[in-house]
Amino acid sequence: MASTVPSPASLHGSVLHASSALLRNLANTGWVLILSGLTSSGTEAAGEAVCRPDLCQQLLQAAGIPPRGPIVPFEALLRVKAVAGGPADIRIVACRKPRA
Repeated sequence: MASTVPSPASLHGSVLHASSALLRNLANTGWVLILSGLTSSGTEAAGEAVCRPDLCQQLLQAAGIPPRGPIVPFEALLRVKAVAGGPADIRIVACRKPRA
């Protein structure tokens, strides 16, 4: 049975990108949450950005959504530092509200 040993590059981390978007559905009757990454670590980070309270608060603030205000559609680009196969540091690079 072969063991998996992390490579030196994975221990130092690599920079990945991901996106999180909350958009209205095509019928305008509900919402669609899109989480995507270039790798599985990026997609995991996009999920963490909307599930972890601290990151979600930063994401909503970057989108200009007040803490108790109504939710509006937004798209966010994330920069992720992945270490040993998982996201270690997630930063919001850009955020925008799409046109209606």
